[in-house]
Amino acid sequence: MFEGLRKRARDVKEFDAMKEAEEITGKNYKDPETTALGFYLQSKQSETERVLMSELMDTHFGISWDEFLDIIKDYGFEVIEIRSFKHKRKADNEEPKFPKSLIAAHREKKLILFATSYIGGDKETINGGKVYGTVKRSKNCSLNKSFGLLSSFSIRGEKIYFSYEIRSGLISSLECISQVGEFVNWNDPEIFLWFLNYSEDDTADWEQKRDEFFDRAPDYVQKFVGYSFVGRTSVKYRHLKKEISYRFWRTPIGRIVFYFRFYQVRRS
Repeated sequence: MFEGLRKRARDVKEFDAMKEAEEITGKNYKDPETTALGFYLQSKQSETERVLMSELMDTHFGISWDEFLDIIKDYGFEVIEIRSFKHKRKADNEEPKFPKSLIAAHREKKLILFATSYIGGDKETINGGKVYGTVKRSKNCSLNKSFGLLSSFSIRGEKIYFSYEIRSGLISSLECISQVGEFVNWNDPEIFLWFLNYSEDDTADWEQKRDEFFDRAPDYVQKFVGYSFVGRTSVKYRHLKKEISYRFWRTPIGRIVFYFRFYQVRRS
């Protein structure tokens, strides 16, 4: 039953509403009639996707935060930490809200998930987030079929590092990816992981946030990520080098070196 629903859900996700509108009207998407039809088909597509994902007991747009937690826990994710953060929109006269950020991990599939909630009125829903993982590619697998809808992925030899948005079809996408090969250890503690919530400054150091999490993460997470003694040492050395560099440029000698280099560039 679920396989049939998952196939329908995937077909809906791959549906190109604007392209379909162009084929119906025979005109370019810039044509007002075509654009209007495209937006209408897109809204129907979103609603159909939401209904299908709900029937699959999978994540979908507008899902409540509590329902989202139930889904990921049922799938085997272990919640490592949940933290509240203060958020207030600049043009909002209401009191600040305190939504949540979450980090969870899947012990067997070696996945890390980050998510944030959103509070509108008296309802807390899923705002967004990503799941990160690595699979060892098997022979005769179709990358287009399994990875075409992902936010990003990179191939390094037999390994495929991937990430994707979790708001709709989290479990269905993971099941699809599992057909490519087995989930394996990352062995890369410097991989890109975004743990910043939407109230934090865009200039915040995402690398430092990631490394701080690895420092306090459970042993099994450190193991599959590759955050061993060597990994920890290389990361801390990088942070120390960055801090020393920052402090050097603020010294009188650092400023002299900076202006000397600037003068050389101007002359070249």
